[in-house]
Order: sequence, then C-alpha cells, then structure tokens
Amino acid sequence: MSKSPLFIVAWIGSMAYGVAMVLAPVSSSITNKYGPHISVGVGTIIASTSLLISASMPNVETMYGTFSVMFGLGCCLAYTPTMTIANDYFDRFVYLFLFSSTSYG
Repeated sequence: MSKSPLFIVAWIGSMAYGVAMVLAPVSSSITNKYGPHISVGVGTIIASTSLLISASMPNVETMYGTFSVMFGLGCCLAYTPTMTIANDYFDRFVYLFLFSSTSYG
C-alpha cells in the first residue's frame, strides 16, 4: 500500500463539504416536494452507506466518489431540512433552535 500525498487526501473532505453546499438548493427542493422526514431519512442512508463503502476502499482515488460525492450528498439531504423547517415548528426563538442544532448537534 503506497502512501498518498497529504494534499490529495485533504481534498476528499473538502470536496464532501463542497458537494454538500453546491447541492443545497436541490436538497431544499426535495424537502419541499417530499417533506423533511423523507429527505433526512434518505440522506442518512446515503451518508451511512458511503461511510461503510469508503472504509473498504483500497486507494485514495476511489474515495473521491464514495466519500466526497456520496457523503456530501447524504449530509446535504440530512442537513438542509433543519434550515428550511425551522420556521414551521418554532414561532419564537428560531435563532436559538438554529444555533443549538448547528453548533452542538
């Protein structure tokens, strides 16, 4: 097993975050169409599956697809509904809910 340069390995997590941010509008429209429970459930399944697949990858290059893209998509589907449904469930203290959900959880 050869060692990969650190800058190549660092791109895996950065791309996962980038995919999650780029696909946020898509996730928001999925949440509006199918509801937050479906979006979060599908996102959790995708993210969990990508972590299990990524754990058995033989080299770093294949993790770009399994971790960066799949995990980014799963996290996007699970995270974006918390921002879009906050006003539906909390009339007062929306800022407190958003702070606690993004900071601690």
